[in-house]
Amino acid sequence: MKNYKFLLVLSPLFLISACGSRKLPSDAVKIYKGQLALLEGIYLINSYDSPSMSEPLKGIDQFLDIYIPSAIEYVNLRFLDEKTLELYYDHKGIKFQKQYKGKLKGGAFYIESSRGFLGIPFLFFVSGNNYVRLVMGNDDHLILERYEKEVTHFFNNMTKTIFWESYYYDRLYKGVHLDEDGGFLPK
Repeated sequence: MKNYKFLLVLSPLFLISACGSRKLPSDAVKIYKGQLALLEGIYLINSYDSPSMSEPLKGIDQFLDIYIPSAIEYVNLRFLDEKTLELYYDHKGIKFQKQYKGKLKGGAFYIESSRGFLGIPFLFFVSGNNYVRLVMGNDDHLILERYEKEVTHFFNNMTKTIFWESYYYDRLYKGVHLDEDGGFLPK
């Protein structure tokens, strides 16, 4: 009987730990409610770094699975409200806009987020933790991250699959990098 009580107490703890926290990267700035405007801005499409060592570096278009013509070098991000991010560009007659629904939590804006657990703890179960998020970097850059973790446990056999990719994108400023017409200023 004591074993059943022990399992009954331990099971909820195991379920909560399976959800786990989603830590921000060490070079990220936590965004609080009412501060989403800090992520708004103009960003180069091509990534300049990837701490996840993903090769080749992905552009914003590849990461978000959208088409951006090669003539476009940067995109604009703005929040229409607390739950809607808009990515757009308007360059020499080429226009595009796409909206992403999401949620601010844990200091990042999550475009996609799902967690799940199915099974009996310690015996057999399947759990998952997947997300796509935007994070503000500590040197005013944009960080896009995708994380997928699947764990399968069947008695003593455990299978774990983890996929993580993270890319950094430079912010551009009018008057510093861009002229009033949206062209690059000479260096």
